[in-house]
Amino acid sequence: MYGTTRSYIPVDLCAKHGVSTEDVYRGNSTEALRNAVHEVASAAMAHLNTARGMRERIAAKCSRRVLSISRRSPYDRVRAVNADP
Repeated sequence: MYGTTRSYIPVDLCAKHGVSTEDVYRGNSTEALRNAVHEVASAAMAHLNTARGMRERIAAKCSRRVLSISRRSPYDRVRAVNADP
């Protein structure tokens, strides 16, 4: 997706880690960008773990599709590439 001007990394996290918008939009993988991506992925994993913990209580009310989301772990994929977008 080179050339896109949309970033899904929150601006405050970019500032916190010193990520330049040029690096994001050019697709340059920097240590700062990997750190920001890791923080986003870690927060997402925490949310998934919370959902997994509630699975039994909400199973009767949710469809299989919703429950299947809580079984997958995109964080494992992010971790596998060392948070390199």
